[in-house]
Amino acid sequence: MDYVLREPESGGPSELILLLHGYGESGGSLLRRLQAALPPEALVLAPNAPFPFAEKTEERYRMAYSWYFYDFQTDEYVIDMKTSLGFLATGIEKLGYSSLPLRIIGFSQGGYLAPFVGERLARTRQVIGLHSTYLHEELAPALGFRADNIVGALDTVVDPESSRRSHAQILKRSRGGAFFSLEGVGHRIDEAVVRKTAELLQCTEA
Repeated sequence: MDYVLREPESGGPSELILLLHGYGESGGSLLRRLQAALPPEALVLAPNAPFPFAEKTEERYRMAYSWYFYDFQTDEYVIDMKTSLGFLATGIEKLGYSSLPLRIIGFSQGGYLAPFVGERLARTRQVIGLHSTYLHEELAPALGFRADNIVGALDTVVDPESSRRSHAQILKRSRGGAFFSLEGVGHRIDEAVVRKTAELLQCTEA
């Protein structure tokens, strides 16, 4: 596992926060954008997804990563989530973090994956999806964690209303949660998203 780790500011970690980046991104990039929202007493793990690929920019090729590959035209997985689920579960165990209470924050593609990781890892207390949708049809009838969702009202990648409807279904089987549609926000992590994420990480019931 290739990852970036942020240690607690002092003492032992109170919990583990797992960051799951979006398609074509990296763990380090998501950690930088969410840094201000993350509790100082938490251990933060931001891995790169297991499937690397080279993405061409104007100046060069850069390494990008994906958790799975989905074909929107055929509505089928080319490579499904199973590899990433095993990759994360095994990685957290081998790093010695599996006994810590866990919260998961996933952005975009990482947000779609996040609740499935939460199902897989028994210590999960909370899942926060950023600009993603809970695939309620594919998740278990009962979820042992709080499920939150933040979307941008101007998001053109994820349909905010579809995301709202799916979250309403998730609330019937999770340990509570909240849905937020942020006005003036598109498919990006800006200050409004960081502030709302920080608020959700303060939820005492998680």
